[in-house]
Amino acid sequence: GVNLLSHDVSGKWTRRRLGAGNQANPKSNRGSSEVKEGMLKGGHKFIATIEPWHGNQVVVYTPPSDPGEGLWERHVLDEQLKWGHAVWCADLDGDGSDELIIGVRDDLSNNPGERQGVRIYKALDEHGMKWARQIVEDGGVAVEDMNVADLDGDGRIDLVAVGRQTHNIRIYWNEGAK
Repeated sequence: GVNLLSHDVSGKWTRRRLGAGNQANPKSNRGSSEVKEGMLKGGHKFIATIEPWHGNQVVVYTPPSDPGEGLWERHVLDEQLKWGHAVWCADLDGDGSDELIIGVRDDLSNNPGERQGVRIYKALDEHGMKWARQIVEDGGVAVEDMNVADLDGDGRIDLVAVGRQTHNIRIYWNEGAK
């Protein structure tokens, strides 16, 4: 699942459960993996995961409207993947909202949009309830891990994907808006 660890001024750590993750198959992979925090316009946070562990779902958790309600709302954005292996959140287009960047290690099928590679999900609203998917790389890199940074100093976040099975590294230069 997804938990928030925090400590008070005395240094005591506490754990707050935000989401259960995918618990559909108790005899197989469960929970959440590759957990990252992102920010949408207006300061609305979200938590992005792959579920279950290295699984087939891209999931976003958003805070409940009443902070005292407990678990965050779980939104499954995509189930057309196999072995999701990397998650990053970054504002790629300079609009003040982080996009969700996902690396997929294995092909679900040979169909377009179901292959290993890199996908970007863009929030269509400021609360993270609706998202649109864009395929950046469809079959060229079996993503084991990724990172994001402004590699060329132009003020835009670029992507780096590493493929252990495909023995390659791909750099995706962001040539969009600052």
